[in-house]
Amino acid sequence: MADSHCPILEARDWDRRFWDWKDKPFYAATYWSIMHIPLNLDAVVRKAVADIRERNLMSEPIITFTREETMFHSTILISIREGTDELPVETLTGRYYSRLFEGKYGGTGKYMKEMQADLGKQGLKPGELLLYHATCPVCVEERGAAQTVVFARVC
Repeated sequence: MADSHCPILEARDWDRRFWDWKDKPFYAATYWSIMHIPLNLDAVVRKAVADIRERNLMSEPIITFTREETMFHSTILISIREGTDELPVETLTGRYYSRLFEGKYGGTGKYMKEMQADLGKQGLKPGELLLYHATCPVCVEERGAAQTVVFARVC
């Protein structure tokens, strides 16, 4: 097996966990797609990471969300240590609940339904759903499965 560059997430850190954020900063960038298939995502991520590293703003853990705005463009949010006026920043505030899923990329719809059902059992209503695709296509090929964390803002 080649050296993987994507982390292998541990369930204890990501599955069925609450996150309380107040003005949690994320670098925000738009990328283009056709029918939800990303076109320039790689270039957008490379530029974002270079901008973040140049300003010493890498966070731990690094969380990268995608938010599909339309069939033709989406937003990527990359966690950073602190806000800055030098970069496009979006902040998240609220209580979020996360679930870790493993499988094929095509399982995202199923994962989102499971998340909503899980929250319903807890008497919680999901707000915005955000996806953290923790495994790149190269690592999926090596490992045979992708890890996706679904985050839901809870109301």
